[in-house]
Amino acid sequence: MEDAKRYKTPQYLGEPYRLIVFTLDEVFAAIITIYLVGSVCDLLVTSLFLAVFFLYLLRKAKGNEGPCFYVQIFYWYFSLSPKLAATPPSWIREYLG
Repeated sequence: MEDAKRYKTPQYLGEPYRLIVFTLDEVFAAIITIYLVGSVCDLLVTSLFLAVFFLYLLRKAKGNEGPCFYVQIFYWYFSLSPKLAATPPSWIREYLG
């Protein structure tokens, strides 16, 4: 019975790993904002407000999507792979060769 209390079982299979109440991408965004604006520019209070604002924007943008939502966005809109100028017709199933 004590083993059940020791280990946390996720409720859903796709549930993201959380640190307190924030997901890892939200934690990274807050840490980067606080470091860049707070430490480098020497504006600590402003960086805290910006971090809260960026967390709000991230949660609004992500909505109810899964943890790989940003990977999908970067793949579709910022891909480094070359774009095809023309694709072959879909009705051709076999090519000669």
